[in-house]
Amino acid sequence: MLHLHWNPLGKRDTRSEGALKSWQIIPDLLSVIDIPTGTFDSVNPAWLGILGWEEAEVTGKHYGQFIHPEDLVASEAAFRQICAGEPVLNFENRYRHKDGSYRWLSWAAVPDGPKLFSRALDVTEQKAAMLELAARTIEREQIWELSRDVLGVADLQGRWISVNPAFHRILGWDESELLGRTSEWLEHPDDREQTRQEVAKLAAGQTTLKFRNRFRSRHDGYRWLAWTAMPHNGLVYVVARDVTDEQQEADVPATPEATPSA
Repeated sequence: MLHLHWNPLGKRDTRSEGALKSWQIIPDLLSVIDIPTGTFDSVNPAWLGILGWEEAEVTGKHYGQFIHPEDLVASEAAFRQICAGEPVLNFENRYRHKDGSYRWLSWAAVPDGPKLFSRALDVTEQKAAMLELAARTIEREQIWELSRDVLGVADLQGRWISVNPAFHRILGWDESELLGRTSEWLEHPDDREQTRQEVAKLAAGQTTLKFRNRFRSRHDGYRWLAWTAMPHNGLVYVVARDVTDEQQEADVPATPEATPSA
């Protein structure tokens, strides 16, 4: 029996006595493909553990039979690169599991004469995590853009780093007029001292809940805002709701009931 040793690229080394054992126990997918025919000569036992295929079910089959249809064109281009004598590193595609599902694999492959030696890592979980992160990022961007409430990020001195479009919709100020500045120029004079105290609390690591003050609108005097803010890693993340109508209703004194005439 031929003793195989696989280096990180999956290339054969017949000099190592421990090669056959390595072939058996390495947890990554190892394979030898006949370049002229594109068929598998041999695969290691990891193919059974990761993809569910026995070696006899893979050997003699063309590599394209296992590839996701959407990845076939790119995979064929990578194989042509191998045929031209160039190694392929960090190439990713999806391989079919025996149960019909697909696993993402990251390949390192080198040609050696008429044979292609390859090693593949199962990166399905990493791919899923990346896709989930991308989805959450898109969702956060949509919330940022579409939120009716003011969303913003400031430094611990209260200087704005970013604000969402609601700031303009509610108060009329453009982002360029806010970034790099504190909000002191927008605050109602009667609220300024209390607001500075709240900013100091945030800088000290405290959270702001239901703090209210008035910000100057470009168009109609002042608007009442109810703030929630939390410091994290040297920044302050804020949400502010326009409560002007609510505040004005609360400030209107109740009308006394008429006393019936005798």
